[in-house]
Amino acid sequence: MTSEATIKLTYKEYVKTKYEKLVILAREMEKTLGTEKTHEIIKEAFYNNMYEIVLEEMKEQEPVECFMDFVRIEKEDNESPGVMNTVDISYVKETETELGLHVTRCLEAEVFNEMNAADIGYLIVCNPDHAYAEACNPRVKLKHTKTLKQGDQCCNHTWYWK
Repeated sequence: MTSEATIKLTYKEYVKTKYEKLVILAREMEKTLGTEKTHEIIKEAFYNNMYEIVLEEMKEQEPVECFMDFVRIEKEDNESPGVMNTVDISYVKETETELGLHVTRCLEAEVFNEMNAADIGYLIVCNPDHAYAEACNPRVKLKHTKTLKQGDQCCNHTWYWK
């Protein structure tokens, strides 16, 4: 008979545990390869990983044939417990070709900032959002000029149909 132990973590403890070893690895890679090369590797690896994950998930869903299909998926994801308990999102614009939202609280940004690793957090968590959009449909794009991980007051995501 197998016994499973249950460990109870807060969301913040979970996020820190999830990423702290990656930050250690990234900092060691920076010492060996340099910051620029390390960040290039991390950026590409997490972008490609997100792209593959989303492509796989999309096989089980209706295809994104228009922008409103993407909006539906994005809003459903934003209403999941994992997102709702870690991020504060407000929608600032919604049209048939554009969805604007602001993230004013992000637990991952808080954790990465506390680890003095906002740069790594951006590469691991924020930049792959572009791959998420592209994997849903190559016409879906993301533009953001502000992120909490880069020290701004909010993340200003604008998803749009090109």
